[in-house]
Amino acid sequence: DPKLAYEVAKAISKQSKAVGFNWIHSPVLDINVDPRNPEIYTRSYSDRVEEVVEYAIESCKGFKEEKMIATGKHFPGRGDSAVDAHYELPTVNVDEETLMNRELLPYRILIEHDLLPSIMLAHSIFPAIDPDDVATVSKKIVTGLLREKLGFDGVIATDSMTMGGIAVRYGVANACAMSLEAGADLVLMKAENQLVGETIGEIKKFVETGRISMEELDQKVYRVLSLKYENGLFTESNKNQSTPEEVINDPKIVFLSKQVAKKSILILKDQNQLLPLDKIEKILIVEQINKTPNNGYWHPGYLLRQCMKYNRNLAYIETTYAYDEQDKANLKRKIEEFDTIIFTNFYIRGSLCNTEFINEIAENNPSKKIIVVTNTPYPLSIPEKVGTVVISFATSPDNLEATAGVLFGGIRPEGEWPIAYQLPDNYR
Repeated sequence: DPKLAYEVAKAISKQSKAVGFNWIHSPVLDINVDPRNPEIYTRSYSDRVEEVVEYAIESCKGFKEEKMIATGKHFPGRGDSAVDAHYELPTVNVDEETLMNRELLPYRILIEHDLLPSIMLAHSIFPAIDPDDVATVSKKIVTGLLREKLGFDGVIATDSMTMGGIAVRYGVANACAMSLEAGADLVLMKAENQLVGETIGEIKKFVETGRISMEELDQKVYRVLSLKYENGLFTESNKNQSTPEEVINDPKIVFLSKQVAKKSILILKDQNQLLPLDKIEKILIVEQINKTPNNGYWHPGYLLRQCMKYNRNLAYIETTYAYDEQDKANLKRKIEEFDTIIFTNFYIRGSLCNTEFINEIAENNPSKKIIVVTNTPYPLSIPEKVGTVVISFATSPDNLEATAGVLFGGIRPEGEWPIAYQLPDNYR
């Protein structure tokens, strides 16, 4: 429901501004056409360009109405790749026509509708435009394509300059200066060490040698200050009037979060009709420790806590996000005591999930009733040997609460298959 994307963007803006944030690196405009993509996956709205455009428009409208500065990323488009730019340098091998009509279409439309105040560059090579340099430091892409061909006059930002995809090739300090030379306005350099001084020194050298003119520097500063001024950051017009507690506990936002969660949960397959689960059966829950702050709202074991609303006869094992050898040994020993086991198999970039091991468990224990809860509709995290798979699409508290309800029959799943890509037959 695109209108929910609009409402969610407004809610995120209100919550963020209540704690002092007024600029967001969202929305992701990548078209995730490669189901193996380890970096974008469900961060993208879809693998269909028309859906990405539709949802991005609604999100950007929501951000704009709440005076939250949105940033479309990752320009020109990171969806057609099976490489993670955090660790390696992706090459996006699409021809110029495809790039213009698929990857760049969301940018073209959002720029035309004045809905995109800021754009973030991709640490990737696009041979159709510039076969030599990463987009972040490519004048052909930053100035030639984005500024001149697409007519974008907003703020251009880089992705993190300490990511492996760019740092190894150019060096962090040099890459930062090169990105400004190419036409970027803001450099995202998150290091808190000697790299800060090195980066400033390198930028100074570029200015002193004429590679970056003072006029260009003035234009960059002017773009950033103008955007802040337009959004009321130098006046009272964008001053937040709500306390964090008021926004967090806003009944409308609380309801919206639960509504979105219920509409997200999808039963991908239930070959042996294991769902809903029995409310008195002895069940083992194997839950990855989540990568979130440990607080009263969101904490390790949250799925277990929600499942216990339906069944008190539950046992629990907490594992690392990607199983280590100790986890595997513990699991092999523990599952012998249970007929029914729920595994979370959540995927997050930088941490491989546990698909291979869960497949092994399912194959070696055909009499066990195994249920997997995952957050992507891709083979990245869907074990083909498991007959019952529930997709939550997120690991937020409300999504986990709704997932528990679906597992035990307390909530009817409302999720629908969201992408053009169809899983191979052996996964369904």
